[in-house]
Amino acid sequence: MHIFPTISAATRAFSELECLGSDYRGVYYRGKLPNGCQPVAVKRFSAQFLSSQQVLDKRRGWCCENHQTMVVYEFYPNGSRDKWLFGVGVLPWSRRLKIVKDVAKALSFLHSKGLPHKNMKTTSVFLDVSFRSLLGDYGFVLSSYESRRFEGAMSPKADVFEFGVFVLEVVSGRKRLEDGQVSTEEGKDLLDFAWRMHEVLEIGLLCTLNETKGRPCMDELVEFLDLKRDLPELLK
Repeated sequence: MHIFPTISAATRAFSELECLGSDYRGVYYRGKLPNGCQPVAVKRFSAQFLSSQQVLDKRRGWCCENHQTMVVYEFYPNGSRDKWLFGVGVLPWSRRLKIVKDVAKALSFLHSKGLPHKNMKTTSVFLDVSFRSLLGDYGFVLSSYESRRFEGAMSPKADVFEFGVFVLEVVSGRKRLEDGQVSTEEGKDLLDFAWRMHEVLEIGLLCTLNETKGRPCMDELVEFLDLKRDLPELLK
């Protein structure tokens, strides 16, 4: 366990210059502990508490003092996965598929131990120096209100739902709408967008059937795209 002054000094009093990023649960800072040759990442929580110490990523320690909770992680130079999905540059499909597989294996391990993740987001997935995915930010409960709100929902099946949303984000390159955000034509709800993508992909597959008699004509395709006609069942 680390004391507050140690972590404050390591992050230069939580300087904005050391800020690595944030999510709705807290802010990440780069830091260097006394006698440490490797940098660490510190996540600072406000009005929160730790409900689990079981880990998958490498945590160096934690501090709960002055009504604040902080966790010290190993520093991952490539940051969290959301920076690569929604930031500058495009990840190739092979790497995106590797992301999904790595996270699925991590969640499977947690569930095999009877532990739900509780916070499955793109910001919970980190990249080490070799671009291997590591799953963090699990086992946290923000408040007694949130605990009551999600009581019974913090189960492996809830993780499966969040994993599904994560997969859609990875494949589509679009973020989910957070609470309070308004859906617009440009920023549709992720699930609606994904189902629309699914329909368009089916249309593409219909057009490329080996049997020419199964391919629709262009008039039918226009009606499919305008949602004026139901798509036929697609057979492999």
